[in-house]
Amino acid sequence: MYFPLFLAFCHTYESEIRHRLRTRRVQTNEVQRCAYLYPIFSKIQQQTKRPLGLLEIGTSAGLQLFVDQYAYEYNGVRFNRINASSVNILATVESNEPLHLEATTSLDIGTRIGVDLNIVDLTDEAERSWLNALIWPEHESRRQLLQAAMNEVDFNTVTLIEGDGVTMLQELVSRVPETETLCIFHTHVANQMSRPIKEELLRQVERIGQSRDVFHIYNNVQDRYLHVDLYLDGQLTALTYAETEGHGRQFQIMTSLDSLFHQGSFE
Repeated sequence: MYFPLFLAFCHTYESEIRHRLRTRRVQTNEVQRCAYLYPIFSKIQQQTKRPLGLLEIGTSAGLQLFVDQYAYEYNGVRFNRINASSVNILATVESNEPLHLEATTSLDIGTRIGVDLNIVDLTDEAERSWLNALIWPEHESRRQLLQAAMNEVDFNTVTLIEGDGVTMLQELVSRVPETETLCIFHTHVANQMSRPIKEELLRQVERIGQSRDVFHIYNNVQDRYLHVDLYLDGQLTALTYAETEGHGRQFQIMTSLDSLFHQGSFE
């Protein structure tokens, strides 16, 4: 029923559409995915008792680097009540045990670094409009979250770098002080990587893990699940944490994060 309208639209705006296809990338910045990052970062901080140093590969506009500044509600229960954020992230969680976030007051994040082949500059109104355009028309709640996050976060507290996050990883890690808990993370960008690049990324993280403790939070590498790998004193503990819905609206916890912290001490 709608195809004739779509076809007419394409004919009318053919030159503009061709220009967009040549000059733009499909590059979302899904704030809702912070729903499953927040419990992970909270648990890491509770265990390490240090500020977190966040390094995001495929950061787009960098909005997920502000995971600590949003408000969260899981299964209708509000957490981090001190956050009076206009970015209210709601998610449904399935788990064999409750989420233990009640004791968390706020995340302490030190360094925030994001790297992307094409950084989205939110000081440019055309770039903001493009991020909005990438959201499916019927997903109004996603659009509202994006708009709220773009208006709320302070980009003076983040470093966004244009480049290849895999080849630059060693140098980027050197920018995170040893006094901070290093957390390398990426959500969904790996589904755009070839198998050799994915394998090289894992090798890079392994090399980093031989000289300092590091958490690697990711999906779409060896499978679609959300993984948390920990290199502690050079030893790897690999955890398949959750099965997640693509936009972060719901996730099912498969393994407790507690099992990451049995092998050693962060003291």
